[in-house]
Formats: sequence, structure tokens, C-alpha cells
Amino acid sequence: MDNELKQLRRQLESLKHDAIKYQLLKETAGFAMLTMQKYVFIDCNRMAEQIFGRAREEIIGKEPFILSPKYQPDGSPSDEKAIGLINSTLDGEAVRFEWQHIRGDGTRFYADVSLNKIAVNNEEYIQVILRDISDEKISKERLENQNRIIRHLNLKYQRQNKDYEKLLDEIKQHQDQTNAILSTITDGVVVFSLEKFLYINKQMLYMVGYMEEELSPQLLFTQLGLELDSIPLPDSHGDPYESWPAGINNDKYFRLKVVAMKEKGVYMAHLTDYTEIRKVNRTIEESEFKFRSIFHSSTDGIVLASSEFVIYEVNNTFIKNYAYKAHELTGVSIDTLIIGSKDEKFSHWLETASGEEIKLTEFQVFSSDGSLSPVEVGSRKIKLGFSDTHLIIIRDISYRKKFEQQLFNSIIKAEETERKRIAANLHDELGPVLSSMKLYLNTFKAKSEGHFDYLAGQFEDLVSDAVGTVRSLSEDLSPISLFKGGLEKAIQKRLDALRDFYRIEFSSTLNEKRFEEQIEINTFRVINELLNNTLKHANASSINLKLIHSKSDINIHYEDDGVGFEPNLSEHELSGRGVSNILGRLKSMNATYEIESGPGEGVSYNIVIPIGK
Repeated sequence: MDNELKQLRRQLESLKHDAIKYQLLKETAGFAMLTMQKYVFIDCNRMAEQIFGRAREEIIGKEPFILSPKYQPDGSPSDEKAIGLINSTLDGEAVRFEWQHIRGDGTRFYADVSLNKIAVNNEEYIQVILRDISDEKISKERLENQNRIIRHLNLKYQRQNKDYEKLLDEIKQHQDQTNAILSTITDGVVVFSLEKFLYINKQMLYMVGYMEEELSPQLLFTQLGLELDSIPLPDSHGDPYESWPAGINNDKYFRLKVVAMKEKGVYMAHLTDYTEIRKVNRTIEESEFKFRSIFHSSTDGIVLASSEFVIYEVNNTFIKNYAYKAHELTGVSIDTLIIGSKDEKFSHWLETASGEEIKLTEFQVFSSDGSLSPVEVGSRKIKLGFSDTHLIIIRDISYRKKFEQQLFNSIIKAEETERKRIAANLHDELGPVLSSMKLYLNTFKAKSEGHFDYLAGQFEDLVSDAVGTVRSLSEDLSPISLFKGGLEKAIQKRLDALRDFYRIEFSSTLNEKRFEEQIEINTFRVINELLNNTLKHANASSINLKLIHSKSDINIHYEDDGVGFEPNLSEHELSGRGVSNILGRLKSMNATYEIESGPGEGVSYNIVIPIGK
């Protein structure tokens, strides 16, 4: 009987020792360990509190989907998906998946989760192993964007991690299972005193490159580049000792954590190899440095916007060109900064235009003082972290536009000068000759008799036609009525000549107001071209023209009831209808316009010509 009691006590001591080892491993593990009954957490370790950013009492008694967003990244409702995974585990499946949780401060994080069913005293529980993989996920996405240089590392890590977590779920059941876990996990684990090892797993031996019989605690720490005698080992109530040794050859990057066990003078060391992750992070840092260097040294403005078209960064060139401060643009919608057409927001263009090839399109950008600057914009979608980003290149074309306008104005001015010269020559040289011919003809007609009367009459008609043609050509080339009577009278005269052929409605608030010569000439030419288009192409029966004058502009509304045309024709197709000449003159005056038309619907122009105050 005494022997049986002694044996039973030894078994109890062994179980207590195993429980202590498991409890210490649970509290020092670099991942969260939680226990569930049904759908509710009933236990968790300190790492779970650290990962969730919540005290133990804020976790215990909660369902996992209460600590999650309403929907997971794949669109599934968190509660439905969580219950389904838990039910599968209770049915005997070992489940592993990625999950998104919410920390106590409201931020989200990604977790790698393993669920395993365990039975204790005929009660079913679920053991949860949870790792915070937010940094790993970000690193993965970044690296995939940098030619996916560590895909093989992630695959290797996932395979090892799967075996590791599966074994950890079974620690609580048996000592042999605990030893198996410690022998196969990717981290090194050792239990030691200053004189000897009480336990060492195979991974630790592999990491330091020694056989178990060759290794001592002092040599182990020496291989890590540390001196065991000089390390402040923690007592049973102290904080764990933590270090990041590089190894004796300074070619590794380890995380070493040492905790005191309940038995005095006994410690557990946990060694994790971060060498590959460190290399990956260094590669990411170098790539990001290169990107930042190009980003801020570019002569073009560059804006980074999220997939929701919200600005989160601009480069130095953009800030300098448009006099902003970086923080003034952060969080601002791209539609409030770049102005598209009236029919389309810039964000809509951005969504459809972003591709592999960057095509430059003209827009306008608001400067900090509220002024608008012409720009050419190109964009493409890129990956930054694991987020879709619009990279928007903004090229300032103010100087080019100003030069183009000056060139266009010079051409128009030269054209008008030549028109005036030709008109003057017709009026001053050919006009007097024809008038003299008519005078001599009248003299001849007065003295002629008989059949000469008929010839003189025919000759007089031809000379009259020639005089009228010269006057008409002179008026078209350089309208005398415009220079003498002003814009309203010149337009009225032009419309009067068409009243025999069209129903014409004309209203004006110009009231004989005079403007700069170039404004009057260009406005007259635009309206004259509109009338010519109606004459040549429209087959119309009525014309409606309104001129409205304000302090800063002249508003022209012109419409006819002709055959109309498709307003989205190419520039070449529009040129055949005279529209390109109109648009060219409007462009030279910085005018804005709208054209509404369609086959069989006539045409309507709304034009605003700025004239200054």
C-alpha cells in the first residue's frame, strides 16, 4: 500500500512539473493561447492580452466575433463565419485560418488562428493558437510588389507554423506530446540551470550548431555572443530578460527571451531566428528609400491617393508649384484639388484611365490661393503595402499654355492686319477704278443711241455687281461697320442681310458698348462663323441669337433648328463643319463653351467670353 501511495505521489509530482512547464511555456510564448467552451473564451495567456490590447476580463466571457469587425475582408459576416469554424472544430476538424480582429484602441489586426478540440474530464473545449501576423502580412504585400522576392520564405514559414501550432494545441494533454512540440517547433527552447540542461529541443541544437552532449549552458550563450555570468537572469517574480543577439559570427539576428521557472535557479530560454525577416525588412527599406528619392526629386508634381480617391501624400514639387503645406492636403478628396469637365468628376476619369500606360490629359489644379492652373495629368495604379494606390503625375503647363495663347493671338492679329490691308486695297484701289468705269459708262450711255444702249446697260450691271462684290469682300475681310458702329451694330447688319431667308430672333444688352479691338473682332468672327455654319450645313429655317453683357464677360447664346450633328465627333470631322475654327478662336480668348446637338435636333451654343472688369 505504501509503495502504491509513493508511486501515486511521484505521478502527481510529475504531472505538476508538466503543468508548470506548460504554464511557463504558455506565458512566455510569442503567440496568444486561448481556451473556448462552446463559443465563448474562458481562458487566455498574457500574450493574448498584449495582442488584443485588452485586459483579461475584457476577453474572458466574450465570443470571438465580438472582438472582430462586423465583416471579414472577404465580405463574410464575422459572427456567421466564426460560428461555422467553431462548429467544424467541435465536429473533430483541425481548423486553421486568417482572421481580422479589433484591438482595444479600435485598430484592426490580422491574425493566423488554429482551432483544435480537446477533451478534459469528459468536457469538450477548443484550444486557440493565435498569432498577430499584421506585420507579416504588410511585409508580404510589400515584397510581392518588389518582385515577390520572399514568396518561398512565406511558404516555408506557413508549413512550419502549421506543424508548430498543431502540436502546441496538444500540450495540455500529455507530457510526451509537450516534448514532441518542443522538439519540432521552429523556435529553440531550453530549460537549464547554471550547471546543466534540464531540457533542450532539437531546433535549439540546430540553431547553435552543436550536439546535445557537446553543449553546456555557458557554451550556448557564448555561441549567441553573450556571457551567461554577466546576464541579469530574472528571479521568480522579475520581468523576463530579453536580448537581440547576432551570434558569435555576427551573421544572425535572434530574439532571446529568458524567464525564471518556479523552481529556484531554473530558467527557460526561448530563441527565435529573425534573420530572414530582417533581410526582407532591409530590402523593403532600401526599395522604399529609392522610391522616396525618385518621388521627391521628380520635376513633375506627384500625388498618392487611396482607392477611395483620398490624398495621403504629395511630393515636394507639387507643394512648391501650388504653395501648399503637406498636412493641408492629407485626407482631402482628389476631386476638390483637380477639376475635370463639367460632365465628369476627376475621380471617375482616374478610375477609368489608370492602367499600365500613362496617358496625359489636360485638367486644372487649384492652387492654395484659389487660382486655377492648367496641367497635364497621367496616372496608374500601384500597390503600396497591401493597399491599392493611385499614383498621379501632374505636369504644370502654364508656361506652354501662355505661349500657345500668345502664338495664337499673334496669328490672329497678323491675320486681321492682312485682312485690313487687303480690304483697304480693294476699297482704295479697285473701288475707285470701278467707280470711274461706272462714271465713264454713264457718260457713254448718255451719248449713245440705238443698239449701244443695250450693251451699255449690260456693262453697267456688271460694273455694279463688281462694285457690290468689292464692298462685300471688303466688309468680310475687315468689317467697316464693326470699327465704326461697334459689335452690336455689326452683328445686326449681318443678321439683316439674312432676314429674307430665315426667321431671326435677336436680342442684346450690349447697348452700343465698345470693347477692346481684339475682343470685338474675335467675337464678331465667332458669331459670323456660327451663321456661316448654319448657311452651309444646317438646312435650318430659324436662328436665335442672344448677347448678354456683364461686368466681366459677354455671354453668347446661339441656336438654329437645322439638321444638327454628333457633338462627340473627332477634331478632323468637326473641322469640316467649321466648328474647329470657332473653338480655336474661343481658345485664344480663354473662353468657355458648351455645345448641345444631335442628329435632327438642331444645334445650341452657350459661350462665355471673358472681357475683364
